[in-house]
Amino acid sequence: PNITLSKAATATVVTNGVITYTISMGNSGLGASGTSFTVKDKLPAGVVATAVTAGTNVSAVNCGSLPSSAAATLTCTGTFISGLAAGAANGAAVFTITATAPSSPGTITNYASVDPTGGNSPATPSASCTTTSCSSANTTVNYPQNLTLSKTARATVTPSGVITYT
Repeated sequence: PNITLSKAATATVVTNGVITYTISMGNSGLGASGTSFTVKDKLPAGVVATAVTAGTNVSAVNCGSLPSSAAATLTCTGTFISGLAAGAANGAAVFTITATAPSSPGTITNYASVDPTGGNSPATPSASCTTTSCSSANTTVNYPQNLTLSKTARATVTPSGVITYT
């Protein structure tokens, strides 16, 4: 087997908002994979993981004690419902990590890697990890918009003392 990985993230979020990271795995190898996987996920500065959810063809996944610390490197271990068939495209197995965005605006990058053999030793997730077992996703973090409201009123007093606002 050769387990591959792709990653997607919420494109734009406000500070302290919710980011969803979707990790999709496939198998570009000539043989079926086993039923276990290990993924490392490097959270960006200020990002805290709050939950992990198994998805397509993933029966269980554990990324350690959550919520995580900010900018933690998570080690997620999981079980496929069935091994990934040879040639299975990314998306044959999926899980998600829910996280809280940082309190400062900017563009952040989340990196992840999977052990391509199904073992428990993924490469260090970073920009320098460029194999098909590594991936990244960007999110733009913005301050929430400040909306202002103003109101002007004109009061008219009738001879009988009734005040009318328009």
